[in-house]
Amino acid sequence: MNIKAINQTNSFKGLWGETKKINKVTQNELHTDIYSYTNKDYYPFADEHLESLNKIIKDFSTYNTTILDEKNIYRLHSGTNISVKSFLYFTKKQWLKYIEGRLPIGSVELNFIEKNLKKLHLEKYLKV
Repeated sequence: MNIKAINQTNSFKGLWGETKKINKVTQNELHTDIYSYTNKDYYPFADEHLESLNKIIKDFSTYNTTILDEKNIYRLHSGTNISVKSFLYFTKKQWLKYIEGRLPIGSVELNFIEKNLKKLHLEKYLKV
């Protein structure tokens, strides 16, 4: 899997976590729900603003529910859902220093970032 910034400009935001394909059907007395969507986890930086999070959701979320019949019995849930997770413990500036290799090996800041990545199961972002 390629690791990319959300867009390749200076407006780089947080980190993308796990992407899951959801395919299931649930039923109750009133409805049959067909789920066929993608869920993407998003981890914002510690200094990321609420406006930025709203923009991420607006730009990347396509999740919707479609009624498939006149009696509202069959509903299809499709698209992409963005799930905003816990804020990272480090800032965008610290992250850029980390990925650019500007943190000394064994430094407190480097260890702090790597410990946070491991805790959140974002090992794919660790510099090897």
